[in-house]
Amino acid sequence: RDDTVSVIVNVTDVNETPVIGTPQTAISVAENQTSVLTYMATDPDNSNNEADDSGNTLTLSVESADDGSFFEIGSSSGVLTFKNAPNFEDRQDAGGDGVYNVTVTVTDNGIDGARGASNHLSVSKSLAVTVTDVNETPTLTTAPPPPRSTRTRRALSRRTSRRTRTRRRGR
Repeated sequence: RDDTVSVIVNVTDVNETPVIGTPQTAISVAENQTSVLTYMATDPDNSNNEADDSGNTLTLSVESADDGSFFEIGSSSGVLTFKNAPNFEDRQDAGGDGVYNVTVTVTDNGIDGARGASNHLSVSKSLAVTVTDVNETPTLTTAPPPPRSTRTRRALSRRTSRRTRTRRRGR
């Protein structure tokens, strides 16, 4: 008697969640600049040598919660920047402590076909960006002199006219 059983197993590939490879959860940047960090992300579906791997794309975005409105990110480059250079002396973050909290989300396009219906998967990561102070060159401002009183103008006028008469006599 033969105790062998043949079994056929069909494995169906499914869309897998992207991976954010950027390890930072906190970073410090100097005030008066916009550059923050470049995010790196991968899609596990792009490493399985399927014919449709080239159709898999990732899109990066910034969530508007917390201090997200102060940032923008290149949707394909992953370059995270401040929309406007922050000023250490004029803190605009939600906590007023110079730490801007931002969440970056990476979403795949969950392509149709062998993996079934389009199912976009995403992953998010939070980052605390501390803006540090830079020793800035001081700016000198001068106020206009206060208006002189009529009495002061007369006294100055008399001194000037005496000097003029003395010079003429001395010639």
